[in-house]
Amino acid sequence: MIEKKIRTVQVEDHRTLCDFCGKEITREYSDKKCVMCGRHVCSQCSGYIDYSGDYSDHTCKECWDIGTSYRSKIIELEEEAENLELEWERLCKENRSKQG
Repeated sequence: MIEKKIRTVQVEDHRTLCDFCGKEITREYSDKKCVMCGRHVCSQCSGYIDYSGDYSDHTCKECWDIGTSYRSKIIELEEEAENLELEWERLCKENRSKQG
């Protein structure tokens, strides 16, 4: 005798939605989180994308706007740090030339 059983299997479908516009984030819209607040953000709702490293860093428009005053100060401090490093290097080269 052959007994026939019908089984129904539930499949969960997970989708990532942009926390700002609600659009489904696919590869086309770049599945990233804001590096500041951690919310999911599609490329259209991203305020800034930094491609300088191995992976792109996304910042949502809200966090990008909040950071306006901070970014200028950060740039200023980075320039100061670079100048200090150049001064350090110069002093080391002077010290080396004095030692002959």
